[in-house]
Amino acid sequence: MTQKIGAALLSCAETIWSAADTLLGAGIKKSDWPSYMMPFFALMMLESRLRRFRQARIAEFTTAVATDFKIENPAHLEWLDYAAKAANKGYHRDLLIHEKGLREVCLVPGGNFLNKLLSHLDQYDPATKRLLGIGYAQGHAKFLDMQGKAADLASRDNNPLFPFAQKWASIDLTPFDNSEITTIEEHIKRKWADISAETAGEQYTPTDVIDLASAIIVELRREGPGGNGIADVYDMACGGGNFLFAAEDALREAFPSLSVRSFGQELNDALYALAAIEARFRQDARIEWGNTLTNDLFLGEKFDAIVANPPYGVDWKKYADPIKEEAADRGMKGRFGAGLPRISDGQLLFLQHMIAKMRDD
Repeated sequence: MTQKIGAALLSCAETIWSAADTLLGAGIKKSDWPSYMMPFFALMMLESRLRRFRQARIAEFTTAVATDFKIENPAHLEWLDYAAKAANKGYHRDLLIHEKGLREVCLVPGGNFLNKLLSHLDQYDPATKRLLGIGYAQGHAKFLDMQGKAADLASRDNNPLFPFAQKWASIDLTPFDNSEITTIEEHIKRKWADISAETAGEQYTPTDVIDLASAIIVELRREGPGGNGIADVYDMACGGGNFLFAAEDALREAFPSLSVRSFGQELNDALYALAAIEARFRQDARIEWGNTLTNDLFLGEKFDAIVANPPYGVDWKKYADPIKEEAADRGMKGRFGAGLPRISDGQLLFLQHMIAKMRDD
């Protein structure tokens, strides 16, 4: 089952949410808060995972060579640098060597904080900067758009960027493992859903729904192939990954010997980036960006379990041409072999897609 939010997790989630007080004082509408909160949440999640990675690798080095790790030793530093780059989880030299993250950047007051923040973020590797939304070219996807949101805050009256960043910098996510991070994220997104009803379906799946679905998946696995082998879990509208990763965690907990792989696809830029960042720190997860109905990025692949909370009550008029072309080309053998629904019934297209992606057994 998905881990319930305990006192420590709840306290952390409430501290995170208190950062929104700064946005209220800056005159930002509540419905816009998630777009400012998400990039900073992603950054603190990323930095916490990289700090943990650093600690684990140093402990590994100390055990392997039976000597203390010294960052000033060029050979030791070279080993840590290589390990960080090879892991492909995100690379930031200042964070790796000097443990200099947002918290440390915020300790030095004065100066142009926007420039200091962007200079700090610019040290990340290109793939991480792409997801965070740093240094994007005109006309390209902004994903979490931290650059744009930070610049917007810096341009407002009283420049609330520094106090907003300071609140985030005080949040320490390093004590929490991947499952707990997902639980905190679920709790935060419930708040987002409460204030942003027009996009709630894209951002939040109720915890009781996630718990029930995860429990059913575990029981079906127990009654079926058992705890050996591989289980592939898929969410074709995965948002920030909460539902997908909760199902993964439930299977791992129930079947320790099971190799669980997670696959997700998401159209929303910011939510895709959030899921893709977390996926890096899981054992075997892959998140793709794009419209599942018009461009299945897991073409030909089938899965043991599928969890999803796709958009309901929306039409597919905007994507009608490629969907109709695929249905005509593939006929009964394609994803939409049962026939195309009314233009207002987009959820039936997702349901057919899910059925097509299930393994035969």
